[in-house]
Amino acid sequence: DPGLYLRVRESKDEASFEYHEYINEYLTKEWESGVSSPEIVKEILDKLNYQIDVIVEKKRQVASYQGLELVLDDIKGLGQYLELEGHDESTIDKVVLELGLKKQNQVVGAGYPDLLRAKRE
Repeated sequence: DPGLYLRVRESKDEASFEYHEYINEYLTKEWESGVSSPEIVKEILDKLNYQIDVIVEKKRQVASYQGLELVLDDIKGLGQYLELEGHDESTIDKVVLELGLKKQNQVVGAGYPDLLRAKRE
């Protein structure tokens, strides 16, 4: 199911093991836990016959606006994406209008792994 995935996320300072489930255009459920050794988690997943499907490399900038978290990601191989995160759908819709974002440019139901996979195929 393309809306479900496991991930080992690594940054300079920390690492986590995560499970993501796409619900709708406003909601993705995420479960995550910090890990002290991402290499061991990857090895366990390998032993369970999970294979690396895609690696997402990104640079991220984060800002707050109108109670939302605005995340600007520069994704290697894809370009730049703006993600609006918050709990109030009406605020998200309002900020989309304020920023002049076009609905036809919205990516719904796909994360960066899905977009990279589609580009590869």
